[in-house]
Amino acid sequence: MFLITYLGISSVTISVSGGGATIRWKASKVGFDSLKIFKADYKHPKENPLHLGTFGPEDTIFVDSNVNTTTSYILRTFLGSDSSDTDWLKVGMSVEFAPPSKASKGSIQNLQASKEKEKKWINTVFDTKKLNILIALLIFTGIFFYLLHEAQRNPNVFIRRIAGLDVIDDAVGRSAEMGKPIMFTTGIGSIDSLAILAGITVLKQVAKRAALYEVPVLVPNNDPLVLAASREAVKEAYLEMGRPDLYRENDIFFLTTSQFGFASGMSGMMNRIKPGAVFFMGYFYAESLILAENAYVSGAISVAGTVSIDQLPFFIAACDYTIIGDELYAASAYISRNPLEVAGVKAGDIFKALSVAFIIVGVILATLSQFDPKAKEWFEIYQSLFDIGR
Repeated sequence: MFLITYLGISSVTISVSGGGATIRWKASKVGFDSLKIFKADYKHPKENPLHLGTFGPEDTIFVDSNVNTTTSYILRTFLGSDSSDTDWLKVGMSVEFAPPSKASKGSIQNLQASKEKEKKWINTVFDTKKLNILIALLIFTGIFFYLLHEAQRNPNVFIRRIAGLDVIDDAVGRSAEMGKPIMFTTGIGSIDSLAILAGITVLKQVAKRAALYEVPVLVPNNDPLVLAASREAVKEAYLEMGRPDLYRENDIFFLTTSQFGFASGMSGMMNRIKPGAVFFMGYFYAESLILAENAYVSGAISVAGTVSIDQLPFFIAACDYTIIGDELYAASAYISRNPLEVAGVKAGDIFKALSVAFIIVGVILATLSQFDPKAKEWFEIYQSLFDIGR
């Protein structure tokens, strides 16, 4: 309120006459360039008040004809690049702001200049408005490196078994019994996609089981680099199982870069070959339902996994088993036992659990704050920890 006087207002009076609110204000000696009046009530809360108008230094009165008992107003003045607000003023209030003395005027200017200089330095070196993000990032980093150290010491760090992975043995065994090949695709995308990299890790596991049962694995690809990575993964799988003689490079082939051309080509292959099992592990777009439906029509066991939220409903509806969202990354970590992947998955799970815990605490405090004033203070303090940009 003290700054309001310095920027241009010395008094504000809000009275009721003729069913409306009359807002009168008096300019101080310093004056102001412009003034805005905002209104808050049950229709326009203080978080999103209604802007009633902008006024010049010559204006001193404004009448608001639409008033109710919950109405309150705020006056905001602008003087050059400076601005300041009054408090929320209700109907019937009359407030005067004592003008600053001449002796204090210079000190106010010096104080403002000092604050601006300090603010400029802080914003240049460190943005305190996002301190909570920094703290969360440091906590997550600490958890990640601790888990990375544990995963390097013990490769068998616990990761919950994914139901979709249990099906791999059954699907490969069924294909072996029926004398039919397996089809596997990582979907549409380039080698820099994490989902496709996770799919290639699952491909290696499927190829290992296929080598054990001597079942051919057909892998159509949409990208040349993904093709090269898939060939290497399958080749390593056969070598690790001691059956390099079963590896056939032409079974991992390039189909087309066209999205629906790829979907049509793979659908035609499924209907002609009638595979025993089909795996969709990677990233998919609108072709997902076409592929899943044709896998069902061909009579194959279909297992899907993707992080594409838009395509998950189609896989869940049309496939026998579906690895949902981040479970694909967890499946990759479970199979590869790469310390970086294991630490990333477990750190993400812990951080999600912490987030849920913070939300639950916030809900409890918000509920208690409606009944207990002391709890409301605690809730405001707790809420301020998560406010960004204030």
